[in-house]
Amino acid sequence: MVAWLREEAMRRVRGLFVLTALVAAGAAQAGLIAPDDPWARDAVLRAADARLDTTIPDAWPRWKVEETPLALSAEAMLATGRRTQAPIGFGAPVRGDGHAALGLHLVGTHWDARLVANQWRRVDHGPRTGPDGSWLAFGDAHWAVFAGWVPQWWGPGWDGSLILSQAARPRPTLGLLARGRWLGGRGWEVRTFLARLENARPVPHPLHWGLRLSLRATEKLSLALERVAQICGRNRPCGLSSWGRMLVGLDNAGQGGVTFQNQPGNQLGGVSLRWRSPLGEAPYAIYAQGAGEDEAGKLPSKWFWLVGAEVWGGHWRAFVEYADTRAGAWYRRPELGTVYNHGVYRMGYRAWNRPLGFSLDGDARLVSVGALGIWGKLKWMGVLRRWKLARGPVRTAQQQFALRLSYAMPWGALEAQGAAGDHAWGIVGVQLAMPLVPSGL
Repeated sequence: MVAWLREEAMRRVRGLFVLTALVAAGAAQAGLIAPDDPWARDAVLRAADARLDTTIPDAWPRWKVEETPLALSAEAMLATGRRTQAPIGFGAPVRGDGHAALGLHLVGTHWDARLVANQWRRVDHGPRTGPDGSWLAFGDAHWAVFAGWVPQWWGPGWDGSLILSQAARPRPTLGLLARGRWLGGRGWEVRTFLARLENARPVPHPLHWGLRLSLRATEKLSLALERVAQICGRNRPCGLSSWGRMLVGLDNAGQGGVTFQNQPGNQLGGVSLRWRSPLGEAPYAIYAQGAGEDEAGKLPSKWFWLVGAEVWGGHWRAFVEYADTRAGAWYRRPELGTVYNHGVYRMGYRAWNRPLGFSLDGDARLVSVGALGIWGKLKWMGVLRRWKLARGPVRTAQQQFALRLSYAMPWGALEAQGAAGDHAWGIVGVQLAMPLVPSGL
């Protein structure tokens, strides 16, 4: 009995703590920037607000080019803890109860190569091993191409995205982004990607495609049009005619000769906006993202929405956000069982049965209040969440307070993060730095 109690106590202690060792050559000054650091996003957003020749950085990964000496780093990670499926906001999510990883990262001025081997214990979804976070990318100041298992995030939300988030693990992806200036020197950006989804689904290995156009409409207002689709897959049409019908919106049976057998795929269309200081010049902004099923007159319908507002000061930013993923919930009676679902691709807009869009899936409502900032060497972020699922095993409201801390040290950083309330979890970690190539070589 005593031995069992000791083992149970140790298991619970392991469930609260994670040890992470990261051997790196320091933060790269050029290359691909993944959506894993909310403080880096805050810094990039502040810089973009102060200029017109760039779009607001609400789509990730980002690409950065600087004259940088060759940098080679080795990465290692060891983690143990308890993680449950709960709301996932912007940042690097924790997967499973344990994680071990080894990798190499080589960065130059116009290219970025990263190779990582991961293994999880009781992973929350997907295979126990994988190359998540591995990529090869190259480009210049106006364009970039990337390939690999690259995490992505589309939209201005801090605690959710309706179109593309990190709720599901990254898939093998080929991506392209281009940017430039239009009238008045205001910035624009186009990005597209093509990914391959997993085999273990009713239609094995469908393709996941996305296209996003964003621009500065005015000095303060940024707009984006977004579109994603599932197409092809085993025993599904994948020729030029299927792609053509998908691109023009003929993707539902009964339209333009489209039948259940030849309909090209499952689509979502959406729009995002961020409006900085619509009244006055105070440091605040409002933002929104809407998405709908692409099925009514070649245009999205049955819309669902995310809205929010943010305010910032010298070294901090705070936000409040609300999302409702019930179809048509804001302007008529909600329609359940619609968002992210499809008759042909019966797993729907998901990978490993996890949503590719909003982390709570369809038929959910989430209110988030959060803040992040930097206090000396301490980086902090806290989010209070309250959510309710219209369908599922738990239909009562649930709530959670999540906290993430990172303290800079001469040799790296100490980190701690976790959540109290429903789906509680916790980790602590340490990051170490050690260059493999001397600077400037």
